[in-house]
Amino acid sequence: MNLNLETFDFNQTGLLFLLVGALSVIREKRVIPYLLVAVGALTHGWFTVLLLTGLLLIDRFHTRRSKWLLLLNSIGFAALVSAWVQGEVYQPIFLIYGLFAVSFHFRKGGLGVVLPLMMTHQFFPGTAPLEIVLSAAGVYLILEEVLRLAKAKNVDQVMSWVELPVILAVLFPFHAAVLSLIEIPEAIAALSGALVLSLIFASVLFGKKVAFESVAKKGYSRGAKFYKMLNRSFSERQAWIHGAKPPSSASDIHRTSLAKRPQAARG
Repeated sequence: MNLNLETFDFNQTGLLFLLVGALSVIREKRVIPYLLVAVGALTHGWFTVLLLTGLLLIDRFHTRRSKWLLLLNSIGFAALVSAWVQGEVYQPIFLIYGLFAVSFHFRKGGLGVVLPLMMTHQFFPGTAPLEIVLSAAGVYLILEEVLRLAKAKNVDQVMSWVELPVILAVLFPFHAAVLSLIEIPEAIAALSGALVLSLIFASVLFGKKVAFESVAKKGYSRGAKFYKMLNRSFSERQAWIHGAKPPSSASDIHRTSLAKRPQAARG
């Protein structure tokens, strides 16, 4: 599972991951999700793992996700950095912990199965059981489209529970690493320690009201500027970029402009 060198995977497997990943983010209309798919599907290695996780965290700052989600993503990023520098015994512990932390969000984090798909490709670029991984992702996409076309109620709630088994199926190639943890007492102890430290860290941040919220607000503000540079039309679709709520509809905009015209004429 150690990948010391980066590899550009312009092959059939990489193209399959690229296709499924692109279909997964086609509704997002944001730049970073497409970068995640392109980089994750066509390269593999530890640098790409950390780049994908960092981009994901940046994207969730930009889209103003909850503070808990940002914290969970930060912990996952720290766990993957730890996995990168650890030896063979402890590396699977932090790897699995980091993957789960950045993958499971029950639709609260957006992007669906994109990140687990890209992470699976990093460590199993040519040997993953594609019939399980890509079939699970395909079922997720098809079910979501069917529910939307049928105008079903509570699509997000239904898909949030579908997401759990699908992500487990997408991460199926890591099952050997998970099973190896059971056989190593040190692994269980380290995993328990990581969980306890994460809980303590979260309690300190939110219980003592450390300025994590101000950090998040700065991230939101910088994210707005970043997205406006990359995609000018993005500002028209995301109200939070303007710093205040714009008119809720085209008719509101029209009424506002009409109200201003007489004032301008009197001036």
